[in-house]
Amino acid sequence: MALVINDRYIWDFWYIYENNLFSVFFLNCEKKYYFRDEQHSYAVVGEAKTLDFVDFFDVNVDVFHASKDSWDNTSIWTGDTVIIGCEKYLFYTSRDKNELDGSVQHIGVAKINWPSFERLDIKISAPKGFYLTYSDPEEDSIQCWRDPFVFFFDGRVYMIVAAKRDNSMVNHRGCLALLETDYNLSYFKHIKVLLNTYFSEVELPQIYKTKNGTMRIFFNAKTRDGKNKFIMTKEFSNIIDDEVSMDQEICTDCFERSKYYGFRIIPERNNIICAFNQEQGFINVFSNIGSLGLGFDKLISMKQ
Repeated sequence: MALVINDRYIWDFWYIYENNLFSVFFLNCEKKYYFRDEQHSYAVVGEAKTLDFVDFFDVNVDVFHASKDSWDNTSIWTGDTVIIGCEKYLFYTSRDKNELDGSVQHIGVAKINWPSFERLDIKISAPKGFYLTYSDPEEDSIQCWRDPFVFFFDGRVYMIVAAKRDNSMVNHRGCLALLETDYNLSYFKHIKVLLNTYFSEVELPQIYKTKNGTMRIFFNAKTRDGKNKFIMTKEFSNIIDDEVSMDQEICTDCFERSKYYGFRIIPERNNIICAFNQEQGFINVFSNIGSLGLGFDKLISMKQ
């Protein structure tokens, strides 16, 4: 079984886990737009419930979409959801069609009051001087500031963003940015360039604790010849003070030869790895951490 919607193409996804139930949010569009390679222009956020990422129910293909009356008036790109205190928040990526022809990406935030979403007056932009702030036509991809991942460390709230370095070699700019905020989301402070890579872009960053108390970051990437990569960093103890560097590509053949991408680890369900099928557009269980021969079989969520 999988999350399949016959007339929709589904790709990147994220979730809230609460009371043993996953509320899974996913990008989707009509399949005709995917076949035209226009899915990024028509993406909306859907939602479904699941206990195990095998059987899904209460599926709604459009719970949050672009607003013609707001800066996020084009489409909605990949985001994250998190519970901070007693509130639930949706972080998401979007663009303003009136700003450099829609080439500048920002991170927005909405408060979740099921079934409604209240947009907040928050727009998180790429800090100038560190990262590309607009889509560079010389790059293989238009994405340069997106895919937020919000987590807790040492009693504070942090966010990792997939970015591209400024003043770096074209198509080798992929990096991760680290920002800090508070429980009221009253500010977003840039801390540092968290990780530099040699990829054109990095996607869907995730951070988890290991059972010995250290941390690792995982992310998706593609080579210029279209091979899928799932990468993890070396272990580190302090995300603020420690240098973070890449460790290895995980089970290279397994991921490169598959039709899947957008890999995400689900530590709440025995560290299964879920992903979406690139050709048909559905979400499915792909593997699990314990089967990949990485020397560890358990990761712990940092969402609490």
